[in-house]
Amino acid sequence: MSCCPPGSLPAVPTTSTKAPTRMGNTNVFFYDNATSDICVLVVPDIYGPDSGRTKDNCQKLSATYKVALIDVVDGYMLDTDNIGEKLAGWVTARPYSGILTRINDAAEHLKTNHGVKKFAGMGYCWGSWIVAKYATESNSVLSGAVHCHPSWVLEQFFHGPGSGEKIAEGINSPQLILAAGNDPDWVKPGGIVQKTLAAKPFGNKCKSVAYENMTHGWMCRGDITIPEVAEAFNAAWNNDVIPFLASILQ
Repeated sequence: MSCCPPGSLPAVPTTSTKAPTRMGNTNVFFYDNATSDICVLVVPDIYGPDSGRTKDNCQKLSATYKVALIDVVDGYMLDTDNIGEKLAGWVTARPYSGILTRINDAAEHLKTNHGVKKFAGMGYCWGSWIVAKYATESNSVLSGAVHCHPSWVLEQFFHGPGSGEKIAEGINSPQLILAAGNDPDWVKPGGIVQKTLAAKPFGNKCKSVAYENMTHGWMCRGDITIPEVAEAFNAAWNNDVIPFLASILQ
C-alpha cells in the first residue's frame, strides 16, 4: 500500500529562507496576520514543509488569517526515497499519538502568545490524515478543516483494511474534501466519507469536491505553469477553500 494512489505526482522539493518559530516543543513556520485572531493549522505531505507550494499556499492564506505550518515529525521522506518500500516503516514509526503532542503545543502557544481565538485545519495527503484524526478529538480546537487529496488510507497501517473510511465517523466539525481523479472513490462526492459527514448535525456545512482531471498532489505539487493545473488549483482555492473557511470561521 502507498500513501498516494498509483500515478500520483512525484516529490517536488523546494527551498526557503523562512526560519521556524519554536512553539512549546514544536517548530512552526508562522505566517502572521496582525489583524486576525483566527489561525489555520497546516500539516504538510510526507515530504515535509518544503514540499512544492506548501509554504507559498500558507503565505497566500495569511492574507486573511494567521497560518501555522506545523513541523509535526522528525525526518520526512526524500524525493529519492522508494516510498513503496519505506512507507509502512516510516508511517508506523510516527504514530498520530506523538504528532498530537506537537499540534497541542502549537495551538496552546498560539492562543497564549498570539491571541488566537479560533482555529481551522488544512492538510495535504498524509497531512490530511493527521488533520482528520485531530478533528475527531473531543478537545480539538478546530472549527473545521480542509483536506487536499486526503490519504486517509494510511489508517490501515494501524487499524486494518477499511479503517480509513471510518475516520469520518468520529469527526466533530465541518470538513471540505478536495479529491483528485485518482483518489479513492470513498473520499469523493457520493462516497462513504461524504455520506457519513452529511449525516452529522453540521452536515450541511460539509463539502466534497472531485477534480477528476487532476492527479493526487496537485494542490501543493502540481505544476501551475500547465494551464489546466493552474485552472484547477485556482478553482479549488477560490471557489472551495476560501469560501469554506469563511463560512466556518465567521
